[in-house]
Amino acid sequence: SLRSLCELFSSLRHFNYASNILGVICGCLANFVEQIRTVAEQEVFALMASKAKSDYEFKLQALKHLSKDLKKKSQKLFSPHILDCILDIDLTVGQSPAEDKASLKSQMKKSKKK
Repeated sequence: SLRSLCELFSSLRHFNYASNILGVICGCLANFVEQIRTVAEQEVFALMASKAKSDYEFKLQALKHLSKDLKKKSQKLFSPHILDCILDIDLTVGQSPAEDKASLKSQMKKSKKK
């Protein structure tokens, strides 16, 4: 049943209950059954590796769930490499570094004129 929830979440992120489904998936990251943990972990890793800007809100929710569960639940329940998913997060804001540099230079020129 967790696999079906993961498929539903990955294919229909615009679904009304997507954030609730994500909460269930993240809650399964600390499950006693290794197969359930693995399925949940794969979905969270796929979410964090996603490049879609529409997934930023879900990434933030997943990180909140993960940090809350890491504080409350026993560390032994989690996979040893669960925090590696944080390395997959794409945090670019929308501009390339060259565009950022050019816009910063133009802002500096404008501030010097004043």
